[in-house]
Amino acid sequence: MEKANGTSLSAAVSLEKEKGYVYIGCDSRGANAFFVLKGLADELETTPQKAYYDNQHHSKRGTLDERWKMIKDFEFTTV
Repeated sequence: MEKANGTSLSAAVSLEKEKGYVYIGCDSRGANAFFVLKGLADELETTPQKAYYDNQHHSKRGTLDERWKMIKDFEFTTV
């Protein structure tokens, strides 16, 4: 089995929507996304653009541009 290193929040939201869930937000570190079954809390549904904010703990590793340069050549898989 190939090792997985994570997914984008947008990809996770898209996949979970197909499975009948709605995205309601991230934790304070921006590391965990939360979903609930559609119909249980639709009023809490949001988008990654509204609910995600950059993890301040990552800022110790450089700016977004600097971090992108570190990973831009990794192999990505579209889900």
